[in-house]
Order: sequence, then structure tokens, then C-alpha cells
Amino acid sequence: MGQENLRAYDLLIVGGGSAGLTAAKFSSRFGKSVAIIEKSRMGGDCTWTGCVPSKSLLASAKSAHAINKAGAFGIHLKGDVGVDMMYIKQRIQKNIQHIYEEDDSPEALKKLGIDVINGSATFLTKNKLLVDGETLHANYGILICTGATPIRPSIPGLQDVGYITYEDVFDLEEIPSRMTFVGGGPIACELAMAFSRLGAKVTIIASKLLPKEEPEANAAISRVFESEGIVVTKSNLQKVEKGSNLNGHIAECENGEKIHGDVLLIAVGRKPTVEGMGLENIGIQLNERRGIKVDRNLQTTVKGVYAAGDCIGDRQL
Repeated sequence: MGQENLRAYDLLIVGGGSAGLTAAKFSSRFGKSVAIIEKSRMGGDCTWTGCVPSKSLLASAKSAHAINKAGAFGIHLKGDVGVDMMYIKQRIQKNIQHIYEEDDSPEALKKLGIDVINGSATFLTKNKLLVDGETLHANYGILICTGATPIRPSIPGLQDVGYITYEDVFDLEEIPSRMTFVGGGPIACELAMAFSRLGAKVTIIASKLLPKEEPEANAAISRVFESEGIVVTKSNLQKVEKGSNLNGHIAECENGEKIHGDVLLIAVGRKPTVEGMGLENIGIQLNERRGIKVDRNLQTTVKGVYAAGDCIGDRQL
């Protein structure tokens, strides 16, 4: 038999998002050898489709809101406020690229002694991963940080109409005239407020806003949305069909209300990414949230294998 193609590290991390990057940088400070295996792009949701772009968008929306409300402070502007979505998009991408190059890129991590291996990881044993034909060995442990992805509900007509999620919204090159948001969680509320302040007519379909937070949070954001003209339809989406002349959509709610819009954004939650790694090969169990089951030390049901971040199905980043 030929000699096994084997590379060894003290710690192997599957997934290069916020949790994986934090763990890798922390471990490297102790002089441990670390490798991150990432099948897509380093940085994860936070850098590319979450924290960085959303806060950049909110900054633009806050500026527009301040200008529109300036009259209340005795500041009177001539003419309408113009919103250049292409410029906003370019600014968002510039911020993303800056964060990526400074903190998340393979080049930045290499300076810290961290290796980045591009590919998909499959568990062979509790301390060995197969990545594109190469076997990697963990001297001390393996950490799973594969994150989560948007839930795509099975609602009649949804696939025919077409919709976007938070993964796609930052690619918009103009402000839609009418936007329909399905879901009342933090992602839906944050993006709804941003696009409303930038000029879109926004409707949210949700039985409740911020359902996992304190009642006071729901009451506060409901007051703000009402004052800013954001319509909240307290119901659930039942079905969707194409609008007149096959443009946009008509969203029909369980309460019978029909909402006409141009862009439909689905934000009904996220599901842990746990498939395709061969967790079943070594007996790693899932929890009731369909995330990876861990104990108080974030160790999975297999000794020496840990999981952290959104893949465990706890409150999402």
C-alpha cells in the first residue's frame, strides 16, 4: 500500500465565518498550528451578506432619514432627496472588500500563521478529514463552524414568482417602488426599515414582529414602523402569484389580504448547515433545532470534535 497523503495540524476548523475565524485567531496566539477548511469564501455571512453590508446600508438609510426629517429641526431643503442605489451598492462592496482584505482573506490569515484550505471537508474519523483527496489530521481537535442558510419555505407560487433573501438583497441596483417582506425577525425588520427610509413602499407580512424578543421590543418597533409608514400585515403568507402583466407579485395572506409588490424578500429564519460533511460517519448527533448537538463546552457527542456558531442552531448571529 502507498503512503497516506497526510497533513497534520493542532486544530482543524471547518468553516471560515465569524466563529471559525475567531477560533483560528485565538488559537494561533497560543502558538498552535491551525488550518481553516472553507468551500466558498472566507468571512462567511458576517462579511458578505450580514453584518458588514447591512450596517453599511443602514448608514445610508439613516442619512436619508435625517435629511427627510430635517424640517423638524428648522432645516429646510429645496427639492426632493435623491437616492443613488448604485453608489450605495458600490460603497457597500468597498466596505466588504476592505474588511475581507484586512481580516478575512487567506493572505491576512497567513500572516498570523493560519492556513486556509479551499475545499469541502468530510469526516473520516474523529480526528481526520478528507478534503479534495487529501487527508488532514488534527492533533488536538476539530471545530465545526459551518454556519446557517436562509430557510426557503414551501409556499404555493413562490418559486414561480421569484424572490430574494438577505443573501441577494445587496445586489439590488435600484430602490424598488414596492417591497414585500415575509417574516418579522431581526433580518426582516432591519432591511425593511433601511429600504423604507431609502424610498421604497414597504409591507411586512408577519404574525408578530421580533417574536423571540421581549414584548417591549415588539411594541417599540411597531410604533416606529407606524410612524415611518411601514405597513405590517399581522398574518402569514398563504400563496403568491405573479402580478398584472406578469410584473411583480401578489401575496395572499391567511387573513385574506392581498399585497401587491415589485420585490419579494423572504426572511422566515435560518437553518444550520450540517449536511455533506459525513457527521453520521463518526456518530455526531443533532439537536431538536436540527443543529449540531453540543454540551456546555461546545463539545459534540463525539469527544474531541466541537461545534460553534450558527451551526448549533442556537440564536443566530
